[in-house]
Amino acid sequence: MIVLYGIHLTVTGTNGTTDSDKAEVIVNCPHTGGEKCHDGEDAITCNVPFNRAGFYVADVILANDGKEGAWGLSVSPSSGMNEGGFNGGAILKENGGMPGFITFQLTKREAVSLTPYEYTGKVSLLTVKVEKQDVNTHERTLIYSKEMSSGTRFTTQPLEPGYYVVTVYSQSDSPRGVSGISINASSMLGSVNLGGWLDTTGVGFGAFYIANPQEVKLALLSGKNYSDIGARGQIVLNVYYQDDDGNRQLYWTNYEQ
Repeated sequence: MIVLYGIHLTVTGTNGTTDSDKAEVIVNCPHTGGEKCHDGEDAITCNVPFNRAGFYVADVILANDGKEGAWGLSVSPSSGMNEGGFNGGAILKENGGMPGFITFQLTKREAVSLTPYEYTGKVSLLTVKVEKQDVNTHERTLIYSKEMSSGTRFTTQPLEPGYYVVTVYSQSDSPRGVSGISINASSMLGSVNLGGWLDTTGVGFGAFYIANPQEVKLALLSGKNYSDIGARGQIVLNVYYQDDDGNRQLYWTNYEQ
């Protein structure tokens, strides 16, 4: 949440006389939300008040002295549908290692648009998988597995309502890169889970839509939540509000100096 402070300034001329006493500066201070956060073992859970509807972008950064590994971010609004789709990204593990992932839930039968990305230009071919996950047993059924170039759009056949997981892999002989995935459909709920690999040189990210002002639960997982491959060390989560022109303003962070 951005807290606005109005500061009254008295402006003086070079001779010390008052030129103006009407200037005012607005200082934007990102709210850290510490009073509603719970730090568990390798998990940070925060109930963050989002006081305006719109698009938000989160980035996840591992401190320089951290140990690279897996991470995940859960964004759980209390109400509202998604508009404009979801986006997520992570370090693309080399040699077909741990994929980047993003989840979504459809409330009605419809086709879904998917576009994978690789941002470094080092990885020419990606493997994209779409699986439907049973909400009770957590078992997954493979729906699609496709090799795709970065930026290639793919539209599925109509998918049944339910919970889906999309993963993006490198090839068995690929170097390390940075992956992304864009997902769009008209009947997706507002909640999303995303994540993948994280090292000290890159950033994980996710973009999501908040339909109306409300409190949103954010859960950042790492370490033992992913057995022995979880990222370890200080992980910073920043959330930005993105306006219609694409400009971003820091809205919330778990980082306290």
